Amino acid sequence: MIRHVFHWLLVFAVVFAPFLSEAAERPILRVGYTDVHDYISKGEDGNFRGFLYDYLEALSTYSGHTIEYVPCDSPSDSIGKMMRGEIDMVAAVPDVKNPPQSLALSPRAVIYAPIGVVTRDGESFENGKHLRIGFPEQLYDRSEIVTAMKYYGQEEGTDYELVAYPMPGEMVASYRKGELDGYVDATIYNKDNSVMVAHLFSYRFATAVRKDNPELQEKLNRATDELLLINPRLREQLYAKYFNDGTPLLLTEDEKDYIREHPVFSAVVSPDQKPYTYYENGEAKGVIAEVAQFLENRLGIRLEMQEVKSREEIIKRFRNGEIDIVVDCFDDYNWSRENNALLSFPYLRISYVPVTRRGHAMPDKPVVACARGFFYTHEYVERHFPEQQRLYFATIPDCLAAVNDGTADVAFINSITVQHEIEKGEYMNLHTNGSEVYSNMISLAVSKNADPRLIRILDKAVNHLGDARMEEIVTRHVFEMERNRSFFAYVMQNPWKIFAIVAMLLLVFIYYKHRMSKEKYQLAFHNHLTGLPNIRWFEDNASAAIRENAADRKAGRLFVMVVSTRRIDLLKASLAKETLASGMRELVEGVVQKNPWILASGISSELTHYYVLGRLEEGMGLRDMAERLAHDAMLLHSKGYDVHMEYYCGVSSVPTDRVPEINALMTNADTAQQEAMERGDLIGVYDEKLQEKRFKQKEIERLMQKAIEKEEFQIWLQPKYDIRTQKIIGAEALARWQSPELGFVMPGLFISLFEKNGFIIEFDYYVLDHVCRLQRRRLDEGHPLVPFSVNQSGLHIREPGYLDRLRATVEPYDLPPGAIDLEITETAFVDFDTQDGRENASSIIAAMKEMGFTVSMDDFCTGYSSIAMLQHLDMDVMKIDRAMLLASEASERGRKIIKQVVSLGQTLNMQVLCEGVETKEQEALLLENGCYYAQGFLFGKPMPAEDYFAFADARSDAS
Repeated sequence: MIRHVFHWLLVFAVVFAPFLSEAAERPILRVGYTDVHDYISKGEDGNFRGFLYDYLEALSTYSGHTIEYVPCDSPSDSIGKMMRGEIDMVAAVPDVKNPPQSLALSPRAVIYAPIGVVTRDGESFENGKHLRIGFPEQLYDRSEIVTAMKYYGQEEGTDYELVAYPMPGEMVASYRKGELDGYVDATIYNKDNSVMVAHLFSYRFATAVRKDNPELQEKLNRATDELLLINPRLREQLYAKYFNDGTPLLLTEDEKDYIREHPVFSAVVSPDQKPYTYYENGEAKGVIAEVAQFLENRLGIRLEMQEVKSREEIIKRFRNGEIDIVVDCFDDYNWSRENNALLSFPYLRISYVPVTRRGHAMPDKPVVACARGFFYTHEYVERHFPEQQRLYFATIPDCLAAVNDGTADVAFINSITVQHEIEKGEYMNLHTNGSEVYSNMISLAVSKNADPRLIRILDKAVNHLGDARMEEIVTRHVFEMERNRSFFAYVMQNPWKIFAIVAMLLLVFIYYKHRMSKEKYQLAFHNHLTGLPNIRWFEDNASAAIRENAADRKAGRLFVMVVSTRRIDLLKASLAKETLASGMRELVEGVVQKNPWILASGISSELTHYYVLGRLEEGMGLRDMAERLAHDAMLLHSKGYDVHMEYYCGVSSVPTDRVPEINALMTNADTAQQEAMERGDLIGVYDEKLQEKRFKQKEIERLMQKAIEKEEFQIWLQPKYDIRTQKIIGAEALARWQSPELGFVMPGLFISLFEKNGFIIEFDYYVLDHVCRLQRRRLDEGHPLVPFSVNQSGLHIREPGYLDRLRATVEPYDLPPGAIDLEITETAFVDFDTQDGRENASSIIAAMKEMGFTVSMDDFCTGYSSIAMLQHLDMDVMKIDRAMLLASEASERGRKIIKQVVSLGQTLNMQVLCEGVETKEQEALLLENGCYYAQGFLFGKPMPAEDYFAFADARSDAS
């Protein structure tokens, strides 16, 4: 029987297999594409992504094809391959005025893309440079480009030159060779990571096939019609998926002029709607306030916020001309006509939900509490509820209070604010079911009499804001408000739930008190991965232990320590979670067992921080205790092998005069640990000096911008000299800060801080400008040229427009070449180990020398890439670090190294100078090894500029 069944199945398979195979196979459609991020690109994992990819895959579902994607270098390459029969369709072709006659474009647009001028690094026309701009003349009309460029205040022949190319491929090739400064093309084909600086017009892009393939053309057109009929919002959905980060902010020269002429605007946001919009101590806060801050930052303007009490007051002030911009205005053109206003594009959608009293059934004719002046009151409440059912109030909180006390039955509230309003502690009887009853969009409003440029500027800024950024702002504010909501509000909002929880906890407490249940203890006070005591346990028990060990506290023997594993992320990545957890548990338990001086300890949930309350052992200091713990925790036992562990430790003593908050001690330990990490140490101890340092750093950051503006930084100069003749050959510019608030501040206290917070960039330009000023004065007074060197932070190397700003700083002083020497450390070029990094560094040094600077390699031989940099960078001066000098004094090997270093520099035609020379013996050592130039206290300490000039003039006269 089974044999017969198998026989017929085999016959069925043989007879019908061709038909089944034919039904299963789908014809291949070869599609040529140009790889562009967010449009269509192939990732390293082999998967495609992008707007066009999603669109084409959806289209293939209805056309019955399986798409094979063929990469092409450019649109021209795609068209050429299709004409040669290598592909069947091009993914996106612009619907230009004169498309190739051999192409048949789909009548349905795939996407509308901007056509504009793109340049390297966003180089714009503002710099006064005459730009060569290429354009494909077969695609875009020259007169159309010239007309659009006038919109940006640019005249052909004066501000730029248009260079015609037959097709985009040749144009882009010229651009990549550096023959063009920019070119006109669609962003859909921009593969050079260039930046659009002018949007000229927009073209629709469509799929294209050969005209001599009408069957394929008809099939794809039918599939496109069917696809868009079933899902007419497909393109809108794909726009939202891939292009919701905002558009480039491209202002015309006319619009920029308007901002320069009007840098300040009066503005207002609505009150009393946390976290959507509210005022706190006279300052606007919330979602809308952050939108206003975004406008200020992106446009370079200042919005002077006026505090208001109600929406009616906003409208009154706006009508009276007291307010330039309403930041959160309802997007309704009828409202704008009534109030003589212009509206920007909307940037936020607001929905409204009903708020009622708990346990109160909604009557057939509910009384609605509504706020005067609000758009939703007019558009929704007044349209759905007759006048006798409406009670008007000035503010949203007044409406909620009316529902809370039974004066009204319902109020309709902004969904962003509703949760906070209900739970902030004042309206305990209220709740909402969360169902949306109405929504409206939010825009910016300006007076209809305002300059037309203003509304265009705001529209561009709103589009630049983008949906993704707006969603992130709303989510963050709502989450932050939810996180900070009061516990009292929660209790009052959920009395029976709280009562039940308290009762349950009481029973659990009694039960576990008598039964000594480890499960409850484990749940509340132990790390879920390792089973070790957690931070909560540590906080509770450490405080008690401090009180219990009062004698040790008063004797100054108690301390809190934090220990963090170096490269914990690497451990988590290399070890399984269970392996790491068991290893950490064994490690900590072993440390605690070995060290009875540990009174309490707890580990964080992510295993990143381990806190210890300890007691100093006889003859041991805080640092000794940290070293002991790190030594005892050196090995983490994993399955089959041991992992060597290193730690960062921070230690803080427990005050002797009081029982402090344990959280304060933990914070002090954290601060000490962070300080140690910053200085490259493994152990930090919190003391009064560290506390004073942190306080002083905050004061420095508070005062640093004022110090620049008030020119509180003074220029000091330290001479460089020829060891053989004892003559001055130059000077290094150093800075000292004479602060009215802080007194005289040495650079060691502020330079490293400026490096960390980025202020060093502005500080360096300040020093350079003042040194140029001094050099110009010396030259005007007839003194011989002696170069002054100025340090340049490594942060400049990645600063946009660095070379342009460098040039702009020195040009007004018209200094001769060689007047200024720029000292750059090798660590400035962080990517020097890559070919791109070396090329970038080489181009920067070459540009500096072209401007007339000489360039010094500072702190030579303190890093790992000094020799490699000598090979690739044409620098003028090698400045040997003092550490090399000290090493040469200490050993014969060190003297051999410094001799070879000096010889290497001289072979490369570099002036070799050693810094930190303090003794005659060091001078002699340098001369012996061929180094003739030096800088150091032996010859001259850093001194105020005027003292240096007197010093230099005296030596000049003496010679």
